[in-house]
Amino acid sequence: MNPIHNATAAINYIKLRYGNVYSVPSIKALAQGQPYVGYATGARFAQLGLYELSEVIRNG
Repeated sequence: MNPIHNATAAINYIKLRYGNVYSVPSIKALAQGQPYVGYATGARFAQLGLYELSEVIRNG
């Protein structure tokens, strides 16, 4: 819920996954003047179908 925590988590994920921010495929393509590179299907669940989802609700 905290935007600072969300941004920090995103940057840490990018560093672990790609090495640095400039190695992210979409940013790399844009820096080279190429079109944006998105995900092949748009998102993990971007295809038609039913999916089992759940949420954990914590009290307190």
